[in-house]
Amino acid sequence: MREPPHINIDPIVMTGTFTARVISSKGDEKFYDVDVTGPDFCTCPGFEFRGNCRHIKEVRQKLGIDGV
Repeated sequence: MREPPHINIDPIVMTGTFTARVISSKGDEKFYDVDVTGPDFCTCPGFEFRGNCRHIKEVRQKLGIDGV
């Protein structure tokens, strides 16, 4: 079940200390869940394919975590 889009202009909505929901940049009302508490994880297709993605980088930058 798809959740309604957030009414938030920030494409990164923190859902916990090290977890976030990142709104897709394609404008298709999709979102991806990102977790950087241990091994980085994202629900986007790019992460599944490459093991890394821009969503993780953006969340790590927002949190000021080293290794971005």
